[in-house]
Amino acid sequence: FYPWRAFGFRWFARAVLSLWNPHQFCGTPFLANGQSALLYPPNWLFAVIPTEHAFAWLAALHLAFAAVFTFLLLRLLGCTRCGASVGAVAFPLNGFFALWIHLPTAVQSACWLPFLCYAAERLRTGPHLRWAALAALGVAGGVLAGHLQIAFYVLAVFLVWSLVGACCAPAPWRWKVLGYFAATLALGGLVCAAQLL
Repeated sequence: FYPWRAFGFRWFARAVLSLWNPHQFCGTPFLANGQSALLYPPNWLFAVIPTEHAFAWLAALHLAFAAVFTFLLLRLLGCTRCGASVGAVAFPLNGFFALWIHLPTAVQSACWLPFLCYAAERLRTGPHLRWAALAALGVAGGVLAGHLQIAFYVLAVFLVWSLVGACCAPAPWRWKVLGYFAATLALGGLVCAAQLL
């Protein structure tokens, strides 16, 4: 990933979006390779600080992001502060993250899971357009982070969580909750459409 980030964001800093990488395989698509993650906003840090430092900052940022939203999700689900704190430490330091931290796209895609579950739970307990829009950013973030397989898993969990949550929502809200979840997926898909297409 070091050569990809150095190449892509060296040009990105000059306001050039690298569509093609001439340095591998006698040339290969670059932006179309989702793992280039050029359109993932946190990765824009590579354009302003040295590549080796950006890797460290982004790893710390994403682990902290996962910890904060794991804590918030567990508190929303009724855990004590102590229990939520244990979960907030355990999730970002789990074996998958520890093993794959050197593969930034996998961890960056997976860290959106607690955020999306938190947004889904907020939508279930009080449907509001604000939570649908934030969840849509989470959907886009998971995809734009660059690891489509992990993003698929995260979106599958979000979808199941959302559908079960909609079934458990108060009766007058059920269809409204389902509508917001559908809008979340549609808006999230639109935000990351440039990468998907």
